[in-house]
Order: sequence, then structure tokens, then C-alpha cells
Amino acid sequence: MRTISLAQSSKLAINATVYALVGADNTKALPSHTSVGCYPLVYVTLKRPCLCAACANAHTDEMDPVVEGGIHWEGEHVECAECSAYIESAYGPVAA
Repeated sequence: MRTISLAQSSKLAINATVYALVGADNTKALPSHTSVGCYPLVYVTLKRPCLCAACANAHTDEMDPVVEGGIHWEGEHVECAECSAYIESAYGPVAA
């Protein structure tokens, strides 16, 4: 299980969403969906624009930490930069 270290938090502006997801004791794995509403979550590192939860949890590169996470609300699916899995948006593609 990959977690965000407190040492990283003092050096980087890791957003509140990621802190809320790993918990105050910093031991929880990053989830793939929110607990309320089951919305899909995506994660960002310094070098990778999009990671699925499985890859974010397996990601241990201290030079490229997970720094942000959030809900993929709408639009086309996004692709995980690590495993190429599709992450569907919560509300689907935007109508033209």
C-alpha cells in the first residue's frame, strides 16, 4: 500500500482532497471512488497527468509523488498514464 508521507507534505502543496482520502493517520490506501456518491477519482503526480487509484497506490517514486486527486466529473474518459486503464467520468461526455 502506498501512502503520502508527512515529509512530502511539508515540501509540496498536496491538496486537501488527497489528505482527506489517506486519513489523519496517513495509512489508508487511495480509493478509486468516493464513499458518498461513488464518483470516480483520478490522481496526479508531478510528472504524470492522470493515474488510476491502483497505480497511485503502487506509485512509490519519491521524486514524482502523488500531489493531487479529485473527481472526474464529466467529459470523455481519461486514460491512466501508468496502466492505460480507462477512467469513466461521473456524468459522461458533454453534449455538443
